[in-house]
Amino acid sequence: MTIPNFISISRLILVPFIIWFIVGDLYVFAFWLFLVASISDAIDGYLARKFSIKSKLGSILDPLADKVLLVTVMITLGFSGVIPMWLVTLVVSRDLFMLMAYVFTRKHLQDQDVKPSLISKFNTTFQMSYVTLLLIDLAFDVQMSNRIFGVLIYLVAFTTTVSWIGYMRKWLNLLLQKK
Repeated sequence: MTIPNFISISRLILVPFIIWFIVGDLYVFAFWLFLVASISDAIDGYLARKFSIKSKLGSILDPLADKVLLVTVMITLGFSGVIPMWLVTLVVSRDLFMLMAYVFTRKHLQDQDVKPSLISKFNTTFQMSYVTLLLIDLAFDVQMSNRIFGVLIYLVAFTTTVSWIGYMRKWLNLLLQKK
C-alpha cells in the first residue's frame, strides 16, 4: 500500500461523513471535511509524481475517489435543493457514460488507455470550486452573490458538456480503429 493510495482510500472514507453532515444541515463540518478531501487529492497526486510512486491501483483509486466525492456531494446538494437538478443530471450522466466507456474499453480494447483531457481537468476544478463555495456559503452564511454561483454553474455545465463530447469522440475513434 503506497502513501498516495492510502490518501485516496482515506478520501473515499470521508465521503459518507460529508454526506451525513450535509443531510443533517451541519454544513460547517461538511465544509471542513470536503476541504480536507479536496486538499488530499492534490497531496496524493503531488506525492505520486514527486516520488514516482505510481501504481495501477492508484491510477484507478485517485480518479474514483475524486468522482465519488464530487458526484455524491453534488447529488446530495441537488436533492437538498441547493444545486439545480439539471446540473446534477448533466454531471452524473457524463460520469456514468465515462464509467461505462472505461469498463467497455478495458474489457474489449485492453491495450487502450484514455488519459484525462485538459478540459476535463478544468471541469473538475470548476466542480470543486462550485461545491466548495456553496459549502462555504451554507456553513458560514457568507451570502455570496448569485452571479458568482451563476457563472460557476454555467462553467461547470459548459466544461462538462465539452469534455463529454471530447471523450465520446475519443471513445468512438478507439472503437473505429479496432474494427
